[in-house]
Amino acid sequence: MMKELELNISKVLIGLITIDEFESIIYQEYYVEQMKSNDFISNIITINYKNKKWKKELEELIYELWVDNKYLTYVLYKYCHIIIENTDSETVFHTMDKIAELCIKYDYEYDTLMQFYGFADELGFILSGYGSRSAEKLILDIKTYARLYSNTYNINQDVQVLLNLEEGLDKKVNRVEKLRDKKTPSDFLEKSKNNRKWFQFWK
Repeated sequence: MMKELELNISKVLIGLITIDEFESIIYQEYYVEQMKSNDFISNIITINYKNKKWKKELEELIYELWVDNKYLTYVLYKYCHIIIENTDSETVFHTMDKIAELCIKYDYEYDTLMQFYGFADELGFILSGYGSRSAEKLILDIKTYARLYSNTYNINQDVQVLLNLEEGLDKKVNRVEKLRDKKTPSDFLEKSKNNRKWFQFWK
């Protein structure tokens, strides 16, 4: 039953079921009876799902249950969803900031993070006026890769598959391995913050 609960938590977090549907599951007699003996279930049930902070509270609880890498795949899914759904370039840039920071945090270990990091690095050059293509075209590629990840993601998918997603990548043009060899922070984080307002002005 814990696996089923974990699956339903994942579903409500990524929007596959509604809050009402999730509440109808966790308030079942089986889970209510477990409250005294299982702190995790008790904490899940006692969250106020009418409060706008419910998702943050639920994420904090599921982080304790999932190993670090599994939670990372969920965070990436959230960021990919933001990239896919937003047409505002500022939001895409801000999300790329966060993914690039994750790549540094995990010491350039995972191919999926490195692919986003490569996009971020290229975007930094484009915003500084040195890119070989437009920011709009690069953003289209970023969205395509984000959709690939989003379509691959599910709670039962192997974590290593999600964190090393290579399908559809053009190894001849991506700079992932070069960036990994350098193991230095991308210029994107600073360049994008300094130049994105000019991109907004001239786009």
